[in-house]
Order: sequence, then structure tokens, then C-alpha cells
Amino acid sequence: MNLSLLRDEFKAAWRLANDDSSVALTDSSRLPHEIALDMIESRVTYWEHYGWVSVCLTALNRFMIQGGEGTKVLVAEHSQWLLHEAPEGVADLYPTLNEYAFGKAVNTDLTSPIIKDYMDEGITRLTERSRLPSTA
Repeated sequence: MNLSLLRDEFKAAWRLANDDSSVALTDSSRLPHEIALDMIESRVTYWEHYGWVSVCLTALNRFMIQGGEGTKVLVAEHSQWLLHEAPEGVADLYPTLNEYAFGKAVNTDLTSPIIKDYMDEGITRLTERSRLPSTA
């Protein structure tokens, strides 16, 4: 995939998720954290976007919660890569990224099914609500 396309897609989804426009986030084909995970897996950085690293953390957290065996190792590898590529100071600003990089990720064994069901249900509700005809 073209690297600039991933960046452009992230920027557009970020704008929809964080502005007060009348355009629904569901008009975006993917959510910012989904794009961020693709960017991490494709080794595409976007440090110049102030929200990118926090969305990457969200993506890694969701990936870990919803993932299966070996997910913790992948999250650690992705986090190590992010820290290696990061501008100076990022490690201090995002201690969770350090924890993930050193394998101190959240224990998802007990919470995974509960959180996964809750997140999936919430996303489904938001998607259905955004498809309802407007009453305004």
C-alpha cells in the first residue's frame, strides 16, 4: 500500500473523529485506530501528526484485548519499533508504550471476553444509530 495513502486516510479519519462537523465518523471506511494498526504493521510513521502516537496506543491496546495467542509478543515488537523510530521525548510522554515494549502489557486473560463483547456491542450500536434517518 502507498505510504502517503495510509497517512492521508489516517488524517481524514482523525478529522472525522475529532471535529464538530456534521459528517459522521461512520462515513469513514475505517476508524483511526484501525488505520494506525495498519500503519504500524506496514512500518509507516506519522510523528508529525500530534494525535498519531496516542491512536497507536489505542490500536495496540485493542489489538491485545481482542487478539489471541502471541498477541502480547506482537504488541511488544510493535512498541519496540515505535520507540526505536520515535523522536526524542516520546518515551517519556508515553510510559505505556515503554510498558508494552518490555512485555508489561495488560493481562487480558480474564477481561478479554468481557471487554471484547462490550467494545463490539458499542461499535455496532454506534454504526446502527448513524444509519438512522435524520429527524432534523
